[in-house]
Amino acid sequence: MNPMKFHPMKMDPMIFEFNAGVYATSLYLLICSYLDEGQQPTLNQVLKSWNSTEGNLVDAVKELSDFRILKPMESLDYDGELLLNQRENWCWCKAAKDLGRAV
Repeated sequence: MNPMKFHPMKMDPMIFEFNAGVYATSLYLLICSYLDEGQQPTLNQVLKSWNSTEGNLVDAVKELSDFRILKPMESLDYDGELLLNQRENWCWCKAAKDLGRAV
């Protein structure tokens, strides 16, 4: 008997509640797919799978960092790990403001 080992996905569905742009949301999902495979992604790794420009990737990193979804990097280190924050650390105030909602 070979039971399948269950491990929860890294993707938090609350990402879709943010007013994040298409590239930022895509980057989040891409990072989660690496994490689900047991890898800790870097910008260099993500860039190989990225379907848009490098500039759009850098903008997506900044946007996810602004929302505190992605832990900020000291500088844009292409070999540094892309680390996600837990949902309770996300910046809901910024998301609400960008959506035009009261906080």
